[in-house]
Amino acid sequence: MGEFARLTTQAMREDNRQVVQSHLLLMSELLRTADEISREYIDVYYVEELFYGLTPKQKKHAWSWLPANLKQLYVAMWGDIA
Repeated sequence: MGEFARLTTQAMREDNRQVVQSHLLLMSELLRTADEISREYIDVYYVEELFYGLTPKQKKHAWSWLPANLKQLYVAMWGDIA
């Protein structure tokens, strides 16, 4: 899961919107139907790893691509990126 987060972040760094959105859509759908243990796993090992090493400009640009349910988890851990 952490490696998948790193691949998503790398695609953000490369401004590869198609890859980023496909990853985020998959994780958003998995989160919607996840039990509590799976939800925590997605939160800790995927969402908390997103944006690592990106510049503020890259973060702000990619932030708009995040589905609302993934944004909620990210903000709960790290706060808003702005």
